[in-house]
Amino acid sequence: MTAAASPTKSGTLDLVEHVARDARELIRLEVDLAKDELGHELAAVKSSAILGVIALALAGLALEHRRMPGLVRRLRRQPSLALVSVLAYAIALAPVLLAGRVSMSSFMTLSDSAVHLIGADFLIHHGRHYAHLDLRNSYGQFIDNYYNTSYPSGADTLFGASAIPLGLSLMWAFQPFNAFMLATAAGPAWLLARHMRLRGAWAALAALSAVLPALVYAYELFGSVKEITALPMILTLGALVVSHRSWLRVGVARAIPFGLVAAAGISALGIAFGAWALAAALVLAVVLAAELRDRRSKPAERRRVVLALAIGVVAALIAAWPTWSDLTGSLKVANEIASTTNSGNLHSALRAEQVLGVWLNGSYKLAPLASALTLTHVLIVITLLAAVGGAVHVLRIREYALAAWIALMIGLGTQIAGQRSATTSSFLKRGMSSGSIKPAWAM
Repeated sequence: MTAAASPTKSGTLDLVEHVARDARELIRLEVDLAKDELGHELAAVKSSAILGVIALALAGLALEHRRMPGLVRRLRRQPSLALVSVLAYAIALAPVLLAGRVSMSSFMTLSDSAVHLIGADFLIHHGRHYAHLDLRNSYGQFIDNYYNTSYPSGADTLFGASAIPLGLSLMWAFQPFNAFMLATAAGPAWLLARHMRLRGAWAALAALSAVLPALVYAYELFGSVKEITALPMILTLGALVVSHRSWLRVGVARAIPFGLVAAAGISALGIAFGAWALAAALVLAVVLAAELRDRRSKPAERRRVVLALAIGVVAALIAAWPTWSDLTGSLKVANEIASTTNSGNLHSALRAEQVLGVWLNGSYKLAPLASALTLTHVLIVITLLAAVGGAVHVLRIREYALAAWIALMIGLGTQIAGQRSATTSSFLKRGMSSGSIKPAWAM
């Protein structure tokens, strides 16, 4: 009986082993096919993302081509408008340009620069597809820990979309991109200066002072790409607030840019940008409420303004949906960012004098010495006196919306920069932005 059963048992084992071997081979083939299919999908994502960026750029040019002749005429009449953007870019990039070689000013200073480089590359090539990441290596772990956990990715996406379609190396395009974002901030800063009744060289000087104060310049050299990308959004919101009569009552769709700019700031900086967006929206709401209470305001006009504001809010919700859809995660990430030990975070309140944007030292952590300290104090006094004179001037010319926005920006920035508690630590780094407002007021 035993001798008869032995061959049967042996044959059964051979059959099981054969079936198992075939099953493993089948699974391996299915995995290879899945990888190949995923590779084709990711390649499609990469090509569609780059083509989408190019298509959007061309669409914007096509829709606004009628304004180009007017823009050229304006630049001819006011050449300093173009000059201020070029100067902002050149000054911001000066340390790299004067080095005589392609370099990164943030190297060995802010380790997050490496994350922004791989993030920009990944987001353009793969979008928000994280399932294929190999979490056994550091690259996959960094991408997963940052961008798959509600980390603000707007700045890195814009960075990648600017460099990759042009075939530029992300490493060498990093500092030029930061400088370019500061240059784009010169436009709304110029418009704010014009609302202060400044013209020509004075308007250019005011715009440069707003775009390149010492604290902002330090963050640009650090490579704090999120904060630098958010700065033009803050100034643009202010410019839209003070010029609201030119767009809000023209058509209901004209409020969309305000919502898109607010959403862009939230995408770049995270939920912490909401403080600046809400401040601008509050000033706009108060000014509109005062204007709409006027007896000369017709009910139809009031309904049109309310509808425009509602459309702007919807635009902000849709454009920044990745942040709103995971609000809890976004708040958590904001606090985690502020708790890191890298050089870009402020773990204690800024010195009161630093908030004015004048600091003649290579690091905001160290006080200037000797003649640099004396000159810093002199410039601080001049800035304060000029700020008082600027405040009187803005009130005298009855630019109340501008006065309210600047005052609220300064108050918000001063409050943020002076906070020490853990609950507000996520907003400490954002106090940098107020350093751009005070010099503009002073001018």
